[in-house]
Amino acid sequence: MKVGIIVSTGFNLASLGPDWSDVVVETTEGIIPFSNATIGDVEVYAARRNGWSKACPPHKVNYAGIIAAFKEAGVHQIVATSVVGSLSEAIEPGTIVVLDQFLDFTKHRVSTAFKDGAFAFCDFTEPYCPELRGLLIEGCREQGSRYRDTGCYVGVDGPRYETAAEVRMYGRLGGDVVGMTNIPECILARESGICYASASLVVNYGAGIVGPVTREDCYDNTIKHIGEMEGLLAEAIKRLPQTSLRCSCSEVAADMIRLQS
Repeated sequence: MKVGIIVSTGFNLASLGPDWSDVVVETTEGIIPFSNATIGDVEVYAARRNGWSKACPPHKVNYAGIIAAFKEAGVHQIVATSVVGSLSEAIEPGTIVVLDQFLDFTKHRVSTAFKDGAFAFCDFTEPYCPELRGLLIEGCREQGSRYRDTGCYVGVDGPRYETAAEVRMYGRLGGDVVGMTNIPECILARESGICYASASLVVNYGAGIVGPVTREDCYDNTIKHIGEMEGLLAEAIKRLPQTSLRCSCSEVAADMIRLQS
């Protein structure tokens, strides 16, 4: 079984297992570096959004390349982590949110995996794989994390933080957390027929809820709780081989339409 994980700031791959090696996957979207290891019965491909050697800001990440590389490598399930801001006082920093919906407010990113005249009208009623979500929820429960088993992610371009007015608007529209990385990852994975789920660590309150947002506070909360995220992914990887996935994520592009050139 091949599984992909997507991590970012502070995540220590050695917490999942030893003997990681570097691999490179060539795609039509670019050359993507992965770290690769076999953990139990699972071959894991790990991508780091913000780069392995130098920092890459969220609006510059090659999301299309990462998902295309997972597909090229034969990965059928992706479990991602991210850090987010809370849109409500009720969702405190340190909470892990297992996402089930999103609102797309990105403007300048590749928004589809389809190209060369082909496309499909994919159903996004449940944008995150329900089976993988279940694994993450079980993992949160097992390790005693403070978590929410549902959450609506508001995707924005960044790299700036949101205004207080934007935070109020996103909350009124039904958003729970806001971040700069989950979109278009979720969209590209579903259109590529890959199961995808994401656990988001809340590291700050959105602008105007309790005051301004600072990068230092976000980073400090990330490092404080990163061990829980590492444990959560380790548990998901361990459980996957014993889990029968009955989702329809791989079938969403079955009605592919190819236009004549």
